[in-house]
Amino acid sequence: MKQNKIHQYIRIIIFAAVIYAVFIIYSNFDQTVNIISSFPLVLFVLMLLFAFVNYLIRFVKWEYLLRKIDVRIPFLTSFLCFFSGFSMTLTPAKSGELIKPYLLTRFGHDSGHTTPVVLIERLTDLFGMVILLLISAALLGIGIIPGVIMGIVLILLIVLIQNAKFVSWFRTWMSKSIRISKFLPLLDTILNSTKILSGPAPLLISVLLSCVSWFFECLCLSLALEGLGYPVNIMVSVFIFASSTLAGLLVMIPGGLGATEGLMTVLITAEKIPLDAAVSATLLTRVATLWFAVGLGMVALFVFNAKNKINN
Repeated sequence: MKQNKIHQYIRIIIFAAVIYAVFIIYSNFDQTVNIISSFPLVLFVLMLLFAFVNYLIRFVKWEYLLRKIDVRIPFLTSFLCFFSGFSMTLTPAKSGELIKPYLLTRFGHDSGHTTPVVLIERLTDLFGMVILLLISAALLGIGIIPGVIMGIVLILLIVLIQNAKFVSWFRTWMSKSIRISKFLPLLDTILNSTKILSGPAPLLISVLLSCVSWFFECLCLSLALEGLGYPVNIMVSVFIFASSTLAGLLVMIPGGLGATEGLMTVLITAEKIPLDAAVSATLLTRVATLWFAVGLGMVALFVFNAKNKINN
């Protein structure tokens, strides 16, 4: 990892530490620390396990999408490449996961051909989260208008991608710029792969996998509240987790830091749960669903690079 990237990560980690410190102090420092330190270890391990199941299901989606565009790589290489993307989770809207197509160029795969895989991954993750939000909101009798609006926007985006006239217009518009026109071959490759991956069957399968995978992370919040002695309806946990995660994506802050934690805490306290317990549940959930992924990603990226150097 380049020096400037390391410095950027250090700044993000310091930023996260400050945010978490503010949360803990505001909620009653001693009480919150005691609550977190007394949380059942078995339940926390189970939270990590559920988060890992989320990653495994998303890896299945990654493999499926790669095969749809005829990209076949050894299982271990694919596994390490996929998990390496988590090292870039602390980027706005997880845009840093575009490191995966870059890693695949080492094996002769055109990044323009594989980049749409990451784009469709993110898009279907959004679809999955919106669906979970809508289902939980409907079952709880909560307003679902924001989720419906976001769902409509995502559907319109897919329709545009699949519309030949729009794609042709977009390509013509891009070609008018001298600076951009030289990238037209790359753009054509990206558009072709994107059209394949956003077809009805790949899209449906990817969205279903996303719904199942992200449901497991919603369960992490449910387990956190259960372990703290404040069990709630599973749909409440789904609604809170989905809403908070989407909010973190929309504000475009690395990892959704601050926005996700803030909304999650507010929504938990709305269930008449004390602030110190709400903050504790939020932080435990974020460690299991965010920082665990970052840690795994760092290890995977190190192993991927080491393995690639050895093979070369």
